[in-house]
Amino acid sequence: MILTAATGASRHSRRPHGRWSAGVLLLALLAGAAGPALGLAQATWEVDPQNASLSFISIKAGNIAETHHFHELGGGMDAQGRACLEVTLASVDTRVATRDSRMRQFLFRTVQFPRARFCMQVPLERLSQLQAGKQLRETLRGELELHGHRQPLEPVLVATRLDPDRLAVATAEPVVLDATRFGLGPGLDKLRKLAGLPSISPAVPVSLVLVLKRL
Repeated sequence: MILTAATGASRHSRRPHGRWSAGVLLLALLAGAAGPALGLAQATWEVDPQNASLSFISIKAGNIAETHHFHELGGGMDAQGRACLEVTLASVDTRVATRDSRMRQFLFRTVQFPRARFCMQVPLERLSQLQAGKQLRETLRGELELHGHRQPLEPVLVATRLDPDRLAVATAEPVVLDATRFGLGPGLDKLRKLAGLPSISPAVPVSLVLVLKRL
């Protein structure tokens, strides 16, 4: 699966139900050490939900690709540079209502695992020196918590200072996730059988774009 980023989080119109695609996982952006989730009360910057989008492409039957999205993203960064991003898994949008429902129920199991979280430690000193219109590219280490599993990730991120109170952050290249490492293999197989497909790829390249606002 290949994920592409998009600015803005508006929903796409639904298409008629077709054969199941699937794939999926999620996310990437911010990276850093594991620990408790960042509360908004601690944040000095927060994600602008109107300017954040996570997209992924599922690959089924060997070479059929489709683009999907998550629409509900949140999180922020505190004064020490710890940043966390949370994705509401029930907000998955594949443009097919039946497929969305199956993905929530059988793949993500959103009743038990409603969110995915990715956290990182940001190089605050370098970031604070960034002038409007300038970019900073960094490879950062982080940890993704998804479906009760935690795995390290090293996304390449690009930060762009928009103005003194806004910062755009995006993955410079897709982050490839392996669904089986997050215990999602059985869910993928269930989706494959329901759709009557020969295969659904467990490899999920993911990309993200968002804007952070100063509080």
